[in-house]
Amino acid sequence: MQQDEFPQIVASGELSSFRFRTDRLGQEVLHRITVTGPINLKLRIPLYKATLAANPSPNYFCILDNRAGFENVFTYDDIVYLTDFVLEAGIQRIYAATVTGDTEYAKLVELANVVVGTSLLEGALLATGEMAEAEAFVRRQMQAQEASRGS
Repeated sequence: MQQDEFPQIVASGELSSFRFRTDRLGQEVLHRITVTGPINLKLRIPLYKATLAANPSPNYFCILDNRAGFENVFTYDDIVYLTDFVLEAGIQRIYAATVTGDTEYAKLVELANVVVGTSLLEGALLATGEMAEAEAFVRRQMQAQEASRGS
């Protein structure tokens, strides 16, 4: 994807425990979020509101970088709540990768994939310890969505 070389920044900001930047890549945007402190559902909601405001399509692409290892409280009920939250905002597909050294976080991502799979939301989520893997995962998903528009 050539447009990846020089993304246009369409939104950015700092919120409690998060710093984010939203880049336009072709017809889509990628939300790049860095965790800067402990996070929970209460802190996630303003972040989702900010990123959804900059999201031009029914596709939500995101990389959450928590390589710093901040506490990340995320329960089944939180996952269900956020799934409903993004659906109500008009999102139909979500593709997100979390970069973390917390190997237990993969279990939450598996649970989140189950919730997404049983909701009206389409998508896939990934937990990895490597930023390069997260980038490759999200790029593949963006390219697949771009290709589906072309067919």
